[in-house]
Amino acid sequence: MKISKDKFKKLMNKGKGGAKAAAAGSKGTALEGAAGAACAYGEKLLKANVAMARDKPWLSGAALVVAGHFIKKTSRRYSNVGAAVCGAGGYSLGIYLQNRKAAAAATPAAAPAPSQTSGIYDMPARDTGAVQFVSSGLAA
Repeated sequence: MKISKDKFKKLMNKGKGGAKAAAAGSKGTALEGAAGAACAYGEKLLKANVAMARDKPWLSGAALVVAGHFIKKTSRRYSNVGAAVCGAGGYSLGIYLQNRKAAAAATPAAAPAPSQTSGIYDMPARDTGAVQFVSSGLAA
């Protein structure tokens, strides 16, 4: 199959626009990424220097979500930055919830009070011979 010179030039020119289109939003994307990094750094500083943020770890994430919402609603130019700040706040809240769930799972359950046990293991030390015999597997 033979292609004419004009058709070949058209095909070659079509490919040139793809790189421009791919790089078209790079400035906005870089700004959003910088906003997310600034939020992470600011949250770290906030937790290091403010006692209330250390006592209530969810507070910094909630503050980022609220600040991102106001940036998004008040500024047309930086609405994408507001969305990035909201995303950083949501990520912070997600990490807080994940850490809280892990801490709750790691906490061992409290042992029942002696009055709530079956009574077989509440015998004095001199009467434990039968219990040892049964638990050793020789009673079968």
